[in-house]
Amino acid sequence: MLINTQAEGFIAQYGYTWTGMTKCLYWFYKINHGSIEEGHGGVGIIPFIYDDVKQYYYDLYLAKEKNKMKRLRAPVYEISIQSPRMYERPPHLLDLGED
Repeated sequence: MLINTQAEGFIAQYGYTWTGMTKCLYWFYKINHGSIEEGHGGVGIIPFIYDDVKQYYYDLYLAKEKNKMKRLRAPVYEISIQSPRMYERPPHLLDLGED
């Protein structure tokens, strides 16, 4: 009841949209890792963060538009393999001769 009253008040007073308020809450709690206890059971944080969230999503939109036509290259992986060790014969300790 409290949240609905606050949200309808924000719509009437500030002209916010339901989608905008939802994005605000998602940004504050999921992206910005805000504390749930700070909300005190309501959504009173929305007027304080609405402009920041609006700018965040606008910047995200601009980045997507800028990179829309770019082709991604396949990543290049560099693999290094050590050369195998050469087997060295141990020295002959006894010389039995050729007979």
